[in-house]
Amino acid sequence: MYATQQDLVTRYGESELETYAFDDDLDQIDTARVDQALQDASNFIDAYLAAQMTVPVDPAPDILTRLCAEIARYRLQDDQPLDEARKRYEDAVALLKDIARGTASLDPSGATAASTTVHAMRDADDRTFTRESLDDF
Repeated sequence: MYATQQDLVTRYGESELETYAFDDDLDQIDTARVDQALQDASNFIDAYLAAQMTVPVDPAPDILTRLCAEIARYRLQDDQPLDEARKRYEDAVALLKDIARGTASLDPSGATAASTTVHAMRDADDRTFTRESLDDF
């Protein structure tokens, strides 16, 4: 997972988790529900990132923690998400689409991802040195 329950608490406060993920029977935050929302958000992110890189991304950059938290927060709010949460979710999805298209990067420094593979294509006709070209030597 790209984010944890503590990441949600740090970003949005414990009171928000109590509002959207409180289990009255247990009289506490439903950690299983929060973990499921975070796992679903991580899988959602991986579905986009897989177009450009090997997933899951490890180590994950901070932006993935933020995106995961925003997606999980939106999903925890169920049928009546806050306008702010909806906007952040939509922005997160837009960024993931840009990354999948290759118009945005997880690495703002522009360094090449570790999973990048370069392929060289050769065939018999592109040989520089052949028996014929070396006849005079």
